[in-house]
Amino acid sequence: MKFLLLVLIALGIAAWIGLGLHHDPGMMVVTFAGWRVDMPLWLGIIAFILIYLLVYLTIRLIAGIFHTTQFLANLSNKLSKKRAKRTTNKGFVALAEGNYQKAEKLLAQSADHSETKWLNYLSAARAAQELGKIDRRDLYLKRALESTPESEVAVEITKASLQYQHQQYEKSLATLIQLRHQVPDHPSVLRLLQKVYFHMQDWEKLIVLLPKLKHQHVLSTQELKDLEQHIYGQLLLKQSNSVEELESIWHKIPKEFRLQDKVASIYASALMKFGKPIEAEEVLRNALKHEWHEDLIRLYGHLSHPAPQKLLNVAEGWLNLHPMSPSLLLSLGRLCQEQQLWGKAQRYFEASLSLEPHPETYKELGTLLEKMNKPELGAHYFKKGLLLASNTTIISAQRS
Repeated sequence: MKFLLLVLIALGIAAWIGLGLHHDPGMMVVTFAGWRVDMPLWLGIIAFILIYLLVYLTIRLIAGIFHTTQFLANLSNKLSKKRAKRTTNKGFVALAEGNYQKAEKLLAQSADHSETKWLNYLSAARAAQELGKIDRRDLYLKRALESTPESEVAVEITKASLQYQHQQYEKSLATLIQLRHQVPDHPSVLRLLQKVYFHMQDWEKLIVLLPKLKHQHVLSTQELKDLEQHIYGQLLLKQSNSVEELESIWHKIPKEFRLQDKVASIYASALMKFGKPIEAEEVLRNALKHEWHEDLIRLYGHLSHPAPQKLLNVAEGWLNLHPMSPSLLLSLGRLCQEQQLWGKAQRYFEASLSLEPHPETYKELGTLLEKMNKPELGAHYFKKGLLLASNTTIISAQRS
């Protein structure tokens, strides 16, 4: 309807101009650079329209060429991205399958046209490390950061992780320290830092890190408990050159961890080494009262106490609570043997062996029987202990 109206208006204007030109055709004079052209008005109008159409069509032609070029460029870009996506997917599959050489090649090759360049380069870095190509790994990490600066934290965490996996602990630590300035409470950074300190055996730094690990829930409750117990135990071992240093560390350990079996065992063993059996007995007794552990009661039997009868009385009191403990029976045998209660010691050793045959128990019983002037029977138990120890060693070697 609108088009019809425009056509009618155009026809009306054309008719009006035509009637005007019929009565007074008029003249058009054009001067340019000293030139003068006289022509009828109607011819000038036609010439103007033709020039306008020529310019318009030329512009449209140029625009068409430009748009065609842009279209072809866009099409080429889309095809490149599509190919890159396929190649990237193949690269990830190869990485998952453990075909690291193929994975590195495909991921690096498709990175420039990938929508996630940084991820391609990070994955290529992992593949390169698996191939032992550390220089290439570092190059890919650098390209990942250059391609997407906003992915810096992710790239640096990956870098620290790869360095840690390659046992480059000092380099990994340097990367993590730098990261902590940017993201001090990032769980992945804290977890990696904990692993690096652990492998570097920097127990003091781990003690400082513990509150952050707790607050950010980086480790499970059990993992945290095991870590703390290990740290305190290692600190005691490290400071066992003098009894003063040893006791100083002990008093800094939270009370709940002084009762843990591994910590109590290390401290009691160190006290025994420094000739402090009374203090060692107290530590072991408190830990066993808190929670029964076979390793602790086994150590209890090695105490050289100035009042051995007291130890025997305490241990026999535990027998009512733990009658099926082979380590308690072994320790009772030792304590009886120390006081030359040989018949009683023999019964305890035999009861322990009936619950758990152990090379150490066979050795103790063999030694006791020699003292009781029964060398042949003693040799019999020594032999059984040696055979059991040999079999245990072979089985352990096969499992490892």
